[in-house]
Amino acid sequence: MIKFNIGKTRITLRFSFLAVVTLCVLLYDEIVIILSVLSCLLHELGHIIAIRAFGIEISDICLYGGGMKIKYEQKLLPASKELIIALSGALVNFFICLLSVCDMGTLFDVNLALGIFNLLPLGYLDGKRAIDILMKKYLRLRPIFIFFKVVSMLLVLAVLAYAVFFGKVNLSVYVTVAFLIISEALIHIGT
Repeated sequence: MIKFNIGKTRITLRFSFLAVVTLCVLLYDEIVIILSVLSCLLHELGHIIAIRAFGIEISDICLYGGGMKIKYEQKLLPASKELIIALSGALVNFFICLLSVCDMGTLFDVNLALGIFNLLPLGYLDGKRAIDILMKKYLRLRPIFIFFKVVSMLLVLAVLAYAVFFGKVNLSVYVTVAFLIISEALIHIGT
């Protein structure tokens, strides 16, 4: 684990992050890896910019095998601002898609996949955080949000089944589905 500070913010780089990047370098084309890492960093930068735009100090940023965790001072923010923070990463990815729509190449594909994936209301993803914020504000809509979570998990399992059945599965599909299932289970065990 590598730790250092940038201003008042502690940055932690865990071994699991380096292991995932190394595994990806071994399995995939260099351009896909570079664009994926760059797109993930820009996604997280979207969250950081939104957090800072609301005048909130960031205490810790941790890069780990499942992505990046950003810890910031917990101020009582209106749901609208919390929602903006939660969705800002995916918005950055969709903005990059718009900028690269003429090319429709790897940059477009990576950002579209990253944006959609992060909007799933599962595990530790941004979509789950957004749904939780909305559920707190609109309690009467809770059954609808739970329905979205169930449908999302079924879609993830359907994609896995399709990939396995048609032989289009690779290690990243297994790892992604395992991450979603494990993180969803951990959240429910913790609550």
